[in-house]
Amino acid sequence: MVLALIACSQEPHSSSTSPTSPPVTYDSLRQRPMALPTVISDGLCPVSRPAPASKAPKGSFVPNGFGEGPVYLTGQGGPGWYSDQEVRLIVDPAYPDIVLIRGKQLNGSQGMPLAAVPPAPSPEIQIPSGHSPSGRQWAGRILMSEPGCFGLQIDGSSFEEGIVFEVQPGTAPILPA
Repeated sequence: MVLALIACSQEPHSSSTSPTSPPVTYDSLRQRPMALPTVISDGLCPVSRPAPASKAPKGSFVPNGFGEGPVYLTGQGGPGWYSDQEVRLIVDPAYPDIVLIRGKQLNGSQGMPLAAVPPAPSPEIQIPSGHSPSGRQWAGRILMSEPGCFGLQIDGSSFEEGIVFEVQPGTAPILPA
C-alpha cells in the first residue's frame, strides 16, 4: 500500500520534446574524417561510375554526371577528365542544406583538384543552403599540375559521398558542336 501511495503521489512526467540537434555547419562537416580510397602511385584509379540519368536532378542538364547524389560532378563531356577542363558540381533540388567538398590526389601529393574561376586556391568548396528548381551549382575548373587519380569527399547534413576521377595528360579534346 505504501508503494501504491508513493506511485500515486509522484507528479506525472511532463512530455518534453527531445532536444533538437544543433544546426549543421561547415565546421561540423570538417570534423568528419576523409573517407577516400588509398591508391598506390602506379595502381589503378577506382573511378566512380557515371550516375544513372534517372538520378540526375529534375530539370537540370547533367551530362556525364558522377556521384551517388545528392551532389553530382559533371564536365564538358567526352572521355576522361583533363586539367583546365570546366566542371560543375550540381546539388539536387530536393536537398536544401549546406554542402562541403574537400579533395585530394589519391596517388600523389596534389591537393584539391578543383578551383573557382578566377582561380583562388582553396582546400575546400562550400555550397550554401538554398533552393533552386534546377539545383544549386558551383562552377570551376580542374587545375592540376600533373595527371593522376583524384577524389572528392562531399559532406552534407544527411549524407557523405565520395567521387573518384582520373585526370588525363594533355588537354581536353574539342568536341564537335
